[in-house]
Amino acid sequence: MFNSAATVARAIESALAQTLGDLEIVCVDDGSSDGSAALARSYGDRVRVIAQDNRGPSAARNAGARAASGEFVAFLDADDILRPAMLARCTAELRANPESVLAYSNAEIIDDAGCVLRASMVGAGRAHPPAMADLLAHIWPIVPSTAVMRRAVFDACGGFNESLRSCEDIYFWLLAREHGPFIYLAEVLVQKTEYQLFPKVLERDAGAGAFAGLVRGRYGARGAGLLRDFNRMKARLLEQCGAEAIRAGRARDARRCFARAIAYQPAHVSNYVRMLKTFAAPAADSRK
Repeated sequence: MFNSAATVARAIESALAQTLGDLEIVCVDDGSSDGSAALARSYGDRVRVIAQDNRGPSAARNAGARAASGEFVAFLDADDILRPAMLARCTAELRANPESVLAYSNAEIIDDAGCVLRASMVGAGRAHPPAMADLLAHIWPIVPSTAVMRRAVFDACGGFNESLRSCEDIYFWLLAREHGPFIYLAEVLVQKTEYQLFPKVLERDAGAGAFAGLVRGRYGARGAGLLRDFNRMKARLLEQCGAEAIRAGRARDARRCFARAIAYQPAHVSNYVRMLKTFAAPAADSRK
């Protein structure tokens, strides 16, 4: 968690409500300043709280995994919610399929007030566990809160790459898939929170070049499809982020969004037009 006072209690409650009996909950406070740690500590010995300086989601997840002792490791972002059967269903599938290394479920998308935005995170074309070729061709709909994996495989992967402050999960699924097949549960076992894109997408764009370098360095030409899909995704998110910035009267930030979108897809002419239009957009404050 990082400054998650508004949501961390519901996340912890969803972990405590799991039907899986033998459960260890480790909460990593990644440098919060809003009282998140105090909320987590209020659960007493039911939740082990670890504090560290702000180092990003990769370092936080790795710290939690190092502190855990279980045969399986699950990840839960502080703004997401597990359905009660989530851990029991995923661990049962992994026990029944010893060759598989990771199980993940579908999720519904909610806003920060808990209202459902989309009933399913997984589209029809992705409703199956990915082969390695799938992961190297497309961004697959797996997020950390929907995944449970074998601890031995997590360790063999070296955890999440701490040089990445975004896209770290996309790269980690590639590493995990090298060790064996995944299992997909079509049931909606997680509620994943989605926020407005501005300013988060703009702030977290810094790690994108590092992600591309890691994929090229490890997989070479095999990862070309993934990087094309990644560039399309990043450009689309930045376009939407720019539109939100314009609606907020933040023309200068909107220009930054469209400029970064152009860097991902230089041939996409519409973003040049969008960027030019920001010079005529009214500003809500002096940040033009």
